[in-house]
Amino acid sequence: MKKQPAANNGKSQLDSLGSTGLEPPCLMTRRIPTSATAKPAYTIIMQKHSRWWEVRDPHNELVCLTVSRKGAREVVRRLAA
Repeated sequence: MKKQPAANNGKSQLDSLGSTGLEPPCLMTRRIPTSATAKPAYTIIMQKHSRWWEVRDPHNELVCLTVSRKGAREVVRRLAA
């Protein structure tokens, strides 16, 4: 007996990057939360069509740009300390 796929109640299912999978990869923006338990004070976002990473504050204002995600995480760590 085969299992029936679960109904999604009209909601699109998102993958781990917050995408529905319908957008072409070049148009997706990856958001990396700094903390999984609470709303992050700072958000790390990869810029479209670029290798740069943005660090944004809770008011969505740009704090800095880094070349690596590791560097962006370090900036957030230092700002939170």
